[in-house]
Amino acid sequence: VALGRTPDATLKLLADRITVRPAAPAERISKLVGALGGPDFAARQAAAKELGEIGAEAEAALRAAAASPAGEVRRLAGELLDRLAAPPTDPAELRILRAVELAEGIGTPAARDLLTRWAAGPARHRLTTEAAAALRRLPR
Repeated sequence: VALGRTPDATLKLLADRITVRPAAPAERISKLVGALGGPDFAARQAAAKELGEIGAEAEAALRAAAASPAGEVRRLAGELLDRLAAPPTDPAELRILRAVELAEGIGTPAARDLLTRWAAGPARHRLTTEAAAALRRLPR
């Protein structure tokens, strides 16, 4: 509530704390999906963890992996897809949702500028999609 009373300071804080991360390279996603079927348990788990952090950017590759004949690949890809479909529980994702909601609630031209910067991020990233949705909801 107090953050809404000082919009300029709040927007500066949000701009400093919430940053657009670069898109995950397609080659990296492909390599990680390939590692889901590897012989090393630790490598499979590390790949699944990183794919979970990449999030929706890896969804198409995970959908393809979910049709794999290898049972372990199908299982891991399915678990990751289930997490993508579920409401966010990760603290970093919740911070993103709250930041976008706060900027949208402020609704000033400076807030719109911040949301526009966030919306220009990698396709399918949570910050990008949420900021774009907030911009569509804001009056012109």
